[in-house]
Amino acid sequence: MKIAAIEAMWETEPTPASFTLFGLPDLASETTKYEITIPWVLGLIATRSLDTPVEGIRPLVANAEKRIREGLPAYLWLQKEGGGPTAEVPQELQASMQSLGYAFLLKRIRPDIENASEDQIHEAALSTIPDVPVLFWSFRIMVALGFYFIVLFGAYFYLLSKRTEIQPWFRRLAMYSLPLPWIAAELGWVVAEYGRQPWIIDGVLPTFLGVSDVRRATYCSAS
Repeated sequence: MKIAAIEAMWETEPTPASFTLFGLPDLASETTKYEITIPWVLGLIATRSLDTPVEGIRPLVANAEKRIREGLPAYLWLQKEGGGPTAEVPQELQASMQSLGYAFLLKRIRPDIENASEDQIHEAALSTIPDVPVLFWSFRIMVALGFYFIVLFGAYFYLLSKRTEIQPWFRRLAMYSLPLPWIAAELGWVVAEYGRQPWIIDGVLPTFLGVSDVRRATYCSAS
C-alpha cells in the first residue's frame, strides 16, 4: 500500500507502471490531477522488472476487505478456544489465521468484531490507506532535495578543482542549505512511518493494538 499511496495510484496500471513526477492528489474524487508521469520508471523501481504489476489503492482496499472477512473465523476460534500457546489450529482455519491481523482492524470500530456490518468491514479496509497527500509530497520533496545536493556539491567540486573564485552568493546558498539534509532525513522518516500505517507488523498487528498502558503496568508492578 505504501508504494500506491506514494504514487497516489488509485488503480493498477499496465506494466511497467509509470512514475508520477508531479500531480495533485484529490482524495474526494480519488484521482490525481495535472499528472506529469515518466513511463516505466515506477515499475523498474518497485518491482525491478518490466512485467510485474504495481497494485493501485482501490484493488488493495478490496483485497484488505476480503482478508478481513477471511480472518474472522480465526478470531472466533480464538475467542471460543482461548488460543493458548499449545492450542492446535484446526486445518480448516490455517488459511484464516494468515488473515487474522486484518480482522483485528475492526477492533478500532467496535469491540465485538464478529458482529461487524458490511459497512464497518469496508470502513476497516479503508483504514489501510495511509495519508496519501503527506506521503506523495514528502517523498517528492525528499527526492528533490537529494538531487539538489548532488548539483550543489558537484558545482562546488567543479569550482574548487578549477580554482575558480566562488561568488559570495554561492557561499550564502551553501550556508542556507545546511538544514536541508536534516529536513530530507525527517521527510524520509515521515514516508517510512506514515507508509506503514496502520501496521506495526504488516498484516499482523495494527498500530492501535500495539499501544501499551504504561500507567497500568507501573501500578501493577508497584502493587
